[in-house]
Amino acid sequence: MQPPLSAEAEPARSAAMLEECRDERFLYMISCFRPRLKRCIRVHPVLDWLPSLSAEEKERVRVAALQRGEVEGAEELLRAVERGPRGPGWFTEFLLALKKGGCDLAACYVNPSQLPSPREEDDHDLCVHLVQLLHGTLVDNMQTRHVAAKCLELGIFQEEDLVGIETVTDSRGNRDGARELLSRIVQKKDWFSQFLVALRETQHESLADDLSGNTGGTENKENELKNSTSKETEGASQPGHAVTEDLKQQENLDDSFVRESSVLETSVEKNSVVSGMSTNWNFVLVVVKFYWK
Repeated sequence: MQPPLSAEAEPARSAAMLEECRDERFLYMISCFRPRLKRCIRVHPVLDWLPSLSAEEKERVRVAALQRGEVEGAEELLRAVERGPRGPGWFTEFLLALKKGGCDLAACYVNPSQLPSPREEDDHDLCVHLVQLLHGTLVDNMQTRHVAAKCLELGIFQEEDLVGIETVTDSRGNRDGARELLSRIVQKKDWFSQFLVALRETQHESLADDLSGNTGGTENKENELKNSTSKETEGASQPGHAVTEDLKQQENLDDSFVRESSVLETSVEKNSVVSGMSTNWNFVLVVVKFYWK
């Protein structure tokens, strides 16, 4: 039979049990949200703020990121955290490293008090999908340096993000720089509305309109195209037959588009409106139809 603990030992034991309980909860959060954590962690800046992680572990993480990509690097980092050893305060250290390393969204997923709600997750995922949908247009038309600098000014990016984007732009050109910018921005917390501001304030209004659902520009282009087509057919030698054939072809295209977009329309209508975006999510269909033509 063990002797009873002294009055001085009891608080220490309680603190140790509390620390162990918190560690277990933290590890459980990692296991639950591992796929999301891997998508929103950039390992190099995070490693700078993890002094308790051994040099060998850090090197293993860096090699994984360089050879197999950021996602695999993040997986190696999470494994290192899980393996330990984990001294007192390791949870606070890792949480601070995520925040200091520009991974605020990842920090939310390991902190139960800041865990995103299912609705916030859905909104984030939908915004990421919009960027994927318009990825080619953004890459072709975005002036990467200007937008990146504005994102830094608005607090979306940290200095390390800007340096990374400029390095890619310098070495591989504006398009690859734009890809790097987009890959980083979708990893941030509450990024979408501020990204729209950055686009508008750097004279990329049309890109912001495409992303936000302001379809006025698209509708005007469609009307101009219809008017132009109408004028051309009026001067044709046999307008009746040509117009009839064109209308039939257009109707077939429209019918095909409606069938293929019905699933997307149903999905979009179920989602809630994201702050800073249009109240009509059907603009996604307008964008798709515009590029379909």
